[in-house]
Amino acid sequence: MISSQFTKGFRAGFPIVLGYVPLGLAFGLAASQIGMTPFMVGCMSTISYSGAAQFIAVAMLGVGSSPLSVVTTGLVVNLRHILMSASVAPFLSGWKRWQQVWFGYIMTDESYAVAFSHFLVEPAHPAYGITLAQSAQCSWIVSSVIGACLGEVIENPQAWGLDYALAGMFIGLIVPMAFKREGFVAALCGGLFSVGLFLLGMSGSAVILGAMLGAAVGTAFARRS
Repeated sequence: MISSQFTKGFRAGFPIVLGYVPLGLAFGLAASQIGMTPFMVGCMSTISYSGAAQFIAVAMLGVGSSPLSVVTTGLVVNLRHILMSASVAPFLSGWKRWQQVWFGYIMTDESYAVAFSHFLVEPAHPAYGITLAQSAQCSWIVSSVIGACLGEVIENPQAWGLDYALAGMFIGLIVPMAFKREGFVAALCGGLFSVGLFLLGMSGSAVILGAMLGAAVGTAFARRS
């Protein structure tokens, strides 16, 4: 039983692993351009482990931003994890405390999306959830370190199309969920809200606020349906 859950978790996480490899390479390359060593990149990917926040941190450090501003920005960008944790928490009530903490620590947008979809139809087994999320983290750490090692060889990640990896992976995750009416409504409204807020003058926070508003509309739509 447990071994089958490990296998299911790894299989479910494998598409995320494939998406994280080019993304991790791109991050490692970007980090190496501001002087970070492979060891530093590996530590950051292990301790911080937040693709978007790590990319932002590297960009801010590259222009001389203070550590406090980098940390504060990272916290703001990752506020969505509060919502994700709250939505998945009911499924983890039967887990041991260390399993809940471990899964929460290594959970990302992608592993959350896959795990949440699975937990809606099958019991939430810790072996499945942790294997899913941990395999994704391992691929991120390894690929980011390799990217840092290749930093002196590949000086322009955009020329390889690696800068599109993050957007492409999110598109791949949201398309299957959009086949359901509430998922389509949430995605459509989230996109419209984000664009509208950006046009009104909001920058990076437009995406976060737009996503929250879209999720709220999708939830309200699902309850009325």
